[in-house]
Amino acid sequence: MKAAAWWTMGLVALCLFSGCGEAPVPGTGSVGFDVYVSAAAIDEIGGFQLALVKPGVFSDCTSITETCLKNQLSSTNQLVPVKDDQGNTVPALFVPNALTTSGPVRTQDTTLRDVPAGKDYFLIVEALSRQNPPRLLGASCTQRIEVRTGTNERVQAEPIVFFTDQGGGADGGLGVPCDPRF
Repeated sequence: MKAAAWWTMGLVALCLFSGCGEAPVPGTGSVGFDVYVSAAAIDEIGGFQLALVKPGVFSDCTSITETCLKNQLSSTNQLVPVKDDQGNTVPALFVPNALTTSGPVRTQDTTLRDVPAGKDYFLIVEALSRQNPPRLLGASCTQRIEVRTGTNERVQAEPIVFFTDQGGGADGGLGVPCDPRF
């Protein structure tokens, strides 16, 4: 993976806003994220998987984005549980690609809700392909996220780094041949 060619793309904003939905459960918070992706990659993206990794699992972001996060964890207990749109507790939130255009910016609204208050979380955003099963197109890692009770300030995530084809498919497109879903 380290020899793979990387594309750093930070041209179009995918805005994931906080403050929407129900009030948080006591002792939890909600937090939104700004994630940057390339307009060139938009057509291949089927969705995004957002995960918060507990403190102490990783010391930095160096190798986390080289392959699927789920392949680097010994257990989903290393993730901070979050709520999906139906109120179910999940290890990571999948957000379908439903980008809308507002001028030069593409946006999508979502919120991580009822996140246990804490600090030094790692935010991992994985871009998943449209294929079934999906493959990992790229990822970003943002260190030292703090979640307080209530609604938190927005976090600007690191840009998603996209991979060149790593055997992810016969189409010769982007991707790493692993299914990122938890």
